[in-house]
Order: sequence, then structure tokens, then C-alpha cells
Amino acid sequence: MKKRVIAAALAVALVFTGCGINKKVDSANDASSVANSGKVEQTSDKTGTSEQDKASEGASDASSEASSVAEQTAKRGEPIVDADGHYMFNPYVGKGLLKDLHTQEEWDAFYNLIEALREGKDTYECANVDAFNFSINAAVWNEYFPEGYPIGSYGDGAEYSFNNGVVHITYPISKEEYLQKVKAFEDDIAGILKETGIRSDYSDFEKVLILYDYMATNFKYGYDMAENNPDMSMEEINDKYGTYNCFRNRVGICSSLAPAYIYLLHQVGVDNAIQIDGPGHNWVYIELDGESYFTDPTWGLREANDGNLILDYFLMSYDKRAKDYTEYGVFIFDTEDVIFTDYKMPYTVTGHKYDFLDGAKFVSLDPDKNILTYIDASGKTQEYKY
Repeated sequence: MKKRVIAAALAVALVFTGCGINKKVDSANDASSVANSGKVEQTSDKTGTSEQDKASEGASDASSEASSVAEQTAKRGEPIVDADGHYMFNPYVGKGLLKDLHTQEEWDAFYNLIEALREGKDTYECANVDAFNFSINAAVWNEYFPEGYPIGSYGDGAEYSFNNGVVHITYPISKEEYLQKVKAFEDDIAGILKETGIRSDYSDFEKVLILYDYMATNFKYGYDMAENNPDMSMEEINDKYGTYNCFRNRVGICSSLAPAYIYLLHQVGVDNAIQIDGPGHNWVYIELDGESYFTDPTWGLREANDGNLILDYFLMSYDKRAKDYTEYGVFIFDTEDVIFTDYKMPYTVTGHKYDFLDGAKFVSLDPDKNILTYIDASGKTQEYKY
């Protein structure tokens, strides 16, 4: 069966041993000392509100807002904004760099699955076997549908059977419990979008930097996770390495911090981002203003840098990254397994525009005046007008 390029695979999470920020930190901190601010709290709501109700919450004209959000959501993949241009939670994030690497039938099946699970349905339409396998692949969920994790996409999770264009779902937990977890996750992401204040008129540079700062400030590195344990069950791997629990606990390692950052980028319309492997460490590849760069939310964590946001690992050129890694790749998906590609990928890093940030510390960003203030490697405060 034809192999296809996909985002980083949770199924091989155990490969990412030692991918952490130990390079920048001498001693491991207690990963359990996570700030409670912004963490997902499981709610006792029976099934959660409808997508339109959630999207219109807090809007001045709820009816008009719900109608507008419904129209945008129907496009599946386009960002959702309110009347003031602020981003709202989008269950169908954009296809990004995977758009042309998978068929429309595969994407339709994946979006149909998302719709079915968010509404507690037992079936969804699917064109063919390839589309079926794509829709239930754990690696795709990791970057595009993290809230699917509580029922899992394989192993001890939900069971799926495909027959005559229809996929039947068997839930491993009650639908009520699952929908509570979905609502809690989606409310959390909506809260992040509100907290960052990103608007649709912000440039992609502003979006990627604001979210990079958010990740660096609010997430911690899971030192106790960065151990290779081949005896772990798939459920245990998900618990430790998955994007869902990275958001829920605000703790992760590279294989969950990178897709968490990517998922937030997708929410604000920065779709051209994909997870890559070092090897042995997960980074993010981003296309920005016609150029491409590496960004690493793991080594950028403030806890690793005395509370500072170091910009060494933000929008890096190939040459800068080559100081640590010279190879990189994505994963190949087929219906049998997930395997490495010998670190070859269909994307080339070309940008050098932000090399001046090497050794710099972030101070502030003013989207109204288009000014980034930072402290350069010599300790001098500088302003970059973008």
C-alpha cells in the first residue's frame, strides 16, 4: 500500500528518549510542580453545549455570532473569529503542510470522525480503506485532534470497523464522560486563545512569537517522562507523551510540546507548521513570509533559562540548528506501521532573517507599533521594527 507522509507519530513516542532540555539545565526539577493556572479541569456538565453556543459565549450578539461561527465552521479548516477578530476554538483546524500529501477523501473522513466523536455519534461516513486508516491514525490525532485521546484511537481505546462506506465506533467509556472531557479540553484551548489576545489582523510573525512565549511561560518539561521504557502500554505512552495530556497538565517532553505548539498555531491560522525529528529530538518546521525556519518550544521553556524567554531556538536557520543537529525528518505512514524516513523530508529550511536573535532575550512585543524589544547577546536593549 502506498506510504504517505504525516505529522510526528505518537505511536513511536518511546523513540524520543533524551529529547529534553537537559542541555540547558543542570539538574532536573520536579515535573509535578506545575502551575495550576490555565490547566484543564474536568467538568461535571452532562454533555457540554453545542459548538455554536460555545463559539458565541461572551459575544454581544449571541444569535448573530452563532450563525457566523456556524458558517465558518462548515468550511472545515478555516480559522474561526468573533466580531472583534479574536480567534475562537476551531475543532477542524487547517490541513497545512499535509494538505496535498493526503487525498480529499482522507481529510473528509478525518473531519467526519471529529464531528462524530464531538457529538457522541456511533458512525461516520468514509469513502475507502485508505481514508479509514488515515482518519483513525494516532499520529494525525496528535496534531489535529488532541481531544480525541480520552477514548484513544487504537490499543485500549475505541474500536472502529469499516464497511460499505460507514465506520462504526464502539466507545470504551460512556459517551457522557467522554463529552465532558472534550468540553473541558476545548474550553481550555478557547481560554488560551482569549488569554493571548491574538487577533486575525496580527501577522504570522506576531502569532508564532506570542504563542512561543505562551508555551515557554506556561509549560514545564517532564523530566520523569524522558526515560525509555519498552514495557509501557500504549495507554501509558499516551498518558505521558500525548498532546492531550500535555495541555491538561501543562507538562510534556519534545514529542508532546512540539505538537501542542503546532496545534495552537493551527488554531490561529498558521497552518504551515509540522513536527520533525532531530533525530532523537522533536522540533517544529514553520513556513513564514515565503521562508522556512526551525523553532523549538522545548529548549525555549523559561524554566530552562532562569525565567527568561531565550530566542536562540525561535525561527532558526538551518545553519543555527546544525550546531546541534544536522539531520531531520518526518514519519511515513502506511496501513501497517509508522516508520522513519532516514531523516528525509519534502521541506527545505531557507530562512536566515532572524539569525540576529541568536543569544537574545525577549522583552516585549508591541503589535500596534510592530516593535519587538529584546536584549541582545551583549546585554544591550534593542528594538526590531518588523
